[in-house]
Amino acid sequence: EYPKRQSFREMICGEIDAALAKRPKDFEAFLKLLEAAGYEYKTGKHTAVRGKGQQRFVRFRSLGEGYSEGEIRAVLQGEKAHKARSQKSVHDGQRINLLLEIDEKIQQKGAGYQRWASVYNLKQMAQTMIFLRENGIESMEQLKRNVKDTREKYDKLDGKLKHAEKRLEEISSLKTHIVNYSKTRDVYVEYRKSGYSKRYFEEHR
Repeated sequence: EYPKRQSFREMICGEIDAALAKRPKDFEAFLKLLEAAGYEYKTGKHTAVRGKGQQRFVRFRSLGEGYSEGEIRAVLQGEKAHKARSQKSVHDGQRINLLLEIDEKIQQKGAGYQRWASVYNLKQMAQTMIFLRENGIESMEQLKRNVKDTREKYDKLDGKLKHAEKRLEEISSLKTHIVNYSKTRDVYVEYRKSGYSKRYFEEHR
C-alpha cells in the first residue's frame, strides 16, 4: 500500500509552516524563504504562490484557516501564534524498520521496474540506505528525533551567525572611525600648538 499523494495545497501549507518556523522579520522575508524553497510568488490584491509542476498560482486565502495573507502577517508581527496543519503519517503508531522495508521493496522489483525507474531514483535510494545505516535509524520516531535535533542545532547556529554579523558591522564602523582619527590626529595636534589659530583652522578645515 502506498501513501496518499500529497496535494499541491498541502505541500504549500507545509512550506509555509517551515518558513514561519524560521521566524522571518517581515512578509517580504517570508516570501523570499518560499522563493528559496522553489516557489514563485506574485503580489497584488491577493498574494499567490506556485510551485514546480503547478499550472496555476494558488492564493494564500484559499489555503484555509491560518494560511491567509492577513493571518500570516499577524503571525509575523507577533499578534497571533501559527498553528501548523497536522498531517498524519501513514506510519503513525507503528514501529517500522525502515532499512528492512527498503530492502524488501528493492527485492520485489523486477525487470519491469528497472525499465521504468531512472538511474537517479536508484542513486537516491542507495543514498537513503547509506544515510539510515550510518546514523543507525531504524524507525520513523528516530528519524523525527534526528530532524528535531538538527532543527535545534540549526536555530542555535543561525543565532550565533546573526550575532557575528552584527559584531562585524560594529567592527567595520569602528575601523572607519579609527582610520579617520589616525589621518586627522596630527593636524589637530598642530592646531592646538598654534593656539587654536583661526588662520590655521581655515587652512586645514
